[in-house]
Amino acid sequence: MGKKYRRKDRIQWSQRKMKQMLIITAILIVPPFILWGISTAIRSNREFVVGKVGKWTITRPMWNREFSHTQIDYMLRQRNKDIPSDLLTAFTWNRIISLYIAQKNRVKVSDKDLAKWIRSLPVFQDKNGNFSIQRYQQVIRSLGIPEKAFEETIRENLMIERLKDIVTQNISISDKELSKAWRDKKERFKIRLYPIWINKVMPQVHISEDEIREYYEKHKGDLIVPETVNLEYLIIPQDKYTTSLQNKSFEQISKELQIEPKRKDKLKADQILPDIGFSQEFYSYAFSLPQGKSSPIFQLQNGSYCILKIKSKTTKHIGDLDEVKETIKYKLEQKKAMEQAMAMAEDLIKHPEKIKDWEEIQEFSARTPYIPLVGKADKLIEKLREAIKKNRSMTILNGPKGVFVIEIVKHRPAPNTIPEKEKQKLKEKLLNMKKLKVFQEFMLKQINNLKIIRKDNK
Repeated sequence: MGKKYRRKDRIQWSQRKMKQMLIITAILIVPPFILWGISTAIRSNREFVVGKVGKWTITRPMWNREFSHTQIDYMLRQRNKDIPSDLLTAFTWNRIISLYIAQKNRVKVSDKDLAKWIRSLPVFQDKNGNFSIQRYQQVIRSLGIPEKAFEETIRENLMIERLKDIVTQNISISDKELSKAWRDKKERFKIRLYPIWINKVMPQVHISEDEIREYYEKHKGDLIVPETVNLEYLIIPQDKYTTSLQNKSFEQISKELQIEPKRKDKLKADQILPDIGFSQEFYSYAFSLPQGKSSPIFQLQNGSYCILKIKSKTTKHIGDLDEVKETIKYKLEQKKAMEQAMAMAEDLIKHPEKIKDWEEIQEFSARTPYIPLVGKADKLIEKLREAIKKNRSMTILNGPKGVFVIEIVKHRPAPNTIPEKEKQKLKEKLLNMKKLKVFQEFMLKQINNLKIIRKDNK
């Protein structure tokens, strides 16, 4: 802070009151949508430079400072110093990106603004409601946080929160949105259902060669065989890795470390190998390297190292009949099985006495995220409301894995009037959720227009 506020405006903190303070501030520091959206492919030999965010060059001192601020922020919000290093690294990049976007949008927090915000928090006040410098100094010492780093962390938090306020200042909740949320919260259903699974109907379906050929001729242009690659790869344990291996060939490494290459044929871009996991570098090299070439050695998320070699490739192309025959057959079997399942369900709606083994589903609302057997509740709720509107007690739900015959056992509609106290709470919650969504969309748009380069071993 400036000289005017340096002594008497120092912050106090109470670990006992931390949760209360954080609920009051509700600072959004690490939007989850950023976590996995940053490229990690570019490495730098200059240890002083960690990466780039837009026009910012992220130097080692800057990285270390923001890494420390992220640790402080996490500890204050979670009351926990233990955080996995990979997650802390991701949070730090999130923080740097958020601060860059805030500065780009000319968001500032002055010393006076910071002091005013600090003084307003009950957690920093004595029993008479006055800010207490002694209390602050005592608690800061107990937490082991340098005062300057603490203040910088809070200032950055406020910058990001202020950016969120600016972006979402015109957001509001309509009466229609409020009514829908009230209905979703209070309306209750109890049902029983009878599933007709597609995989049990499919064995009864027959697809002729003529049907396969006819489908192929009509949809030939859509029957694309994706690019595939045949490759070998070595997984090198951490304790066997040395930098000298980078200068050796795939075969030399295999022989020297006595590691047998693993082989994967017809690897597709959307496949994930269990022993590799979500390694962007592995799949990037797999589909960018030419035949016969090897990748450099790179590190996997579990800490081990990997090198791969391309044996052969098949480019993306329109498949001939033999290549896509099984795909066509499966599609037609699914289609026919679904049609048969729907016919069976419609018959059972007319003759429900035929159903002996109903599956009972306990009371739920539109807020219930998952319904046993069915999955997500949104389409089910829509079907139930449609049936109730038409004074029907039964309906049919068509799902990806089967068709469900559903009987509405009990329905309790939401009260017509929303009590004023609940109305305000619900409106505030909806407004916060809507603002968060708008802010996330804004951040994603900003990030898509940013050049972000980072090393992945920070």
